[in-house]
Amino acid sequence: MPPPLTPLPLPPGWTDADVFVDSLLAFGTSSLLLRTLCGGVHILDFFTRSPSLYETVLPAEWHAWLDEHDVMDLLDLLMREDLGPFDGRGSAGEDHDTGVENAETRTWRGGAVPPLSLIEYIKDIRRHTLRRDGAAIRSPGQRVGGNSNDNNINEGNSVNKHPPLPRNVAVGMTLKKQHEVSHFASYVASLQRTIADMRPPCLPSSTLITHLVDFGSGQNYLGRALAGAPYNAHVIAVESKPHNIQGAKNMDVLAKLVPKQGVRRNKKEWRAQVLAAKEEASRAGKSRREAKRVSEMSEKAREKEKGVEGKGTIQYVQHRIADGDLGAVIEQIESMDRLVVDSKTLPEDSKRNPDPEGADPSLMVISLHSCGNLSHHGLRTITTNKAVTAVALVGCCYNLLTERLGPPSYKLPQLRSNHPRLEKTANAHDPHGFPMSKRFEEYDCTDGEKGVRLNITARMMAVQAPQNWGREDSRRFFTRHFYRALLQRVFLDRGIVRAPEAADDVVGGSISTANARQESHDGLVNTPITIGTLSKSAYASFAAYVHAASVKLSTPGGPSPDTSPSTSGTEISRAAFFRARMPPEAFAPGAPGWAEMEEYEERYRRRKHELEVVWSLMAFSAGVVEAMVVVDRWVWLCEQECVGKGRAWVEAVWGFGVSPRNLVVVGVKK
Repeated sequence: MPPPLTPLPLPPGWTDADVFVDSLLAFGTSSLLLRTLCGGVHILDFFTRSPSLYETVLPAEWHAWLDEHDVMDLLDLLMREDLGPFDGRGSAGEDHDTGVENAETRTWRGGAVPPLSLIEYIKDIRRHTLRRDGAAIRSPGQRVGGNSNDNNINEGNSVNKHPPLPRNVAVGMTLKKQHEVSHFASYVASLQRTIADMRPPCLPSSTLITHLVDFGSGQNYLGRALAGAPYNAHVIAVESKPHNIQGAKNMDVLAKLVPKQGVRRNKKEWRAQVLAAKEEASRAGKSRREAKRVSEMSEKAREKEKGVEGKGTIQYVQHRIADGDLGAVIEQIESMDRLVVDSKTLPEDSKRNPDPEGADPSLMVISLHSCGNLSHHGLRTITTNKAVTAVALVGCCYNLLTERLGPPSYKLPQLRSNHPRLEKTANAHDPHGFPMSKRFEEYDCTDGEKGVRLNITARMMAVQAPQNWGREDSRRFFTRHFYRALLQRVFLDRGIVRAPEAADDVVGGSISTANARQESHDGLVNTPITIGTLSKSAYASFAAYVHAASVKLSTPGGPSPDTSPSTSGTEISRAAFFRARMPPEAFAPGAPGWAEMEEYEERYRRRKHELEVVWSLMAFSAGVVEAMVVVDRWVWLCEQECVGKGRAWVEAVWGFGVSPRNLVVVGVKK
């Protein structure tokens, strides 16, 4: 499979990747509305500010139209609607000669057409969001570019068919995982052929890929598929957690890819070797335990010899990945015994990979889902390890990325209260964090800042997938957000928090200084309130939610995911503070507090739609944030002398509708 015609999955209208990157950087760092929606708005501030975020953030000319339409209509407009009819370029039976200037004579879904400024903003976001839909996924041997006349960016369920995984390999996988593994395993195999075709004919065959290094292998679903038929690859599964490695080994046995631990022995030969080992250990003054270890090593070596030449193998290496250096892993490729795939599970006519033993390893680093900085470490292996020939990694969990450039000096006007985690991550100055590339690091922004920055709020929004939202699941998570934002308003009205007044205030308002000190809880001053996970029954109504939250907050040791582990004294103090201000029994069913919370829900119910609108716009806009993260990685590869342009690209590898984080970043060493 040759590389794609364009190195990035460009949105419609683009043909040159460098021109797209220039525009992405300019728009992503200069659009005030984009930067506000992605990084400047927090859901806890929604009902604690006056005027409201809805009125402050969104242009006034949008309000009447947004109030008139259902949020599902808005989502359709943002991601699925052909925008041509709104500016005279469509062909859906509208009177396009009038254009948007006469928009008042036209309607859309029973109401007025969207404001022109909203249409232009949607176009800007679409123009700078990478294609992740089915049309961008290639079949082996197919070359596609990033330009298309299709403006729909949600064809996530239209994907090319791949052979299903063998049943024994698919053991333990969800349908989503099966989809990811089957597509990515096929892609990796095709990529190996691409790399072979890119290799100059004068180079020996030993320069072909000999091993696939799965970064952060977890339960090794991908490695198990690649080691089995029809790929029969030699896989090095790198994982830091020993229980994951043991679980993966157990799964190998369950999938019948390796024999059970019980091994048939030639008893006479084995006893002779044990006796010989004991005599040798005795002569050398070694212990009986050492003799047993020597005999077991001999047995392992003999088991390894039973492997059939050319079949796939799996080798597990426990290693904590802290950077791109794979020296400790490469050293173990030949020194450790590999788990050999049972030849009986492979068809006789399956293609065999050459046995890499005796040759210098040539590695391709792969990863199905590289969380946070793990993607950066994986990409850097191509420059820090001579043995690494190529990288192919699918990133995810952008919220776990660290930040390299420090906090911005520019503050968004009127908005963005500080969250302790926001300040902590912004001051990380992690050399392994975002951005990777010099181009992003040294970019001159219009506000005078040098370098591209994406705070944790923006990166958290980038893992959303609004294209996949349905009416029912949208209703559920919009309700959760509404309840949490409204609870913050209850905290404000009851004096538990103070209202955010300045840009450097804590999100949603911190615990009231006066009340905390008055009640001898100095350790809680300016502490943000974290609710965490509640049971499903807690979301039956707002009153039920408040009661469940009050029970949790009044219990010492309640989880607080956004803060470091607190001392028991602080936890007791926090619980005592909330028990005094919001005793759970006061909000139980039938209590006065329960009825009061029902009144809160009724009073703010109309504004729930405003929250849904803002959250939808935030998630839609964050497609640009994901584009900036992914493009930065591609630009970094292009900047490396050992890779360069033409040998690095990004493309979608499976259906967006099944698994949204589907962009693989590929780099091939010269």
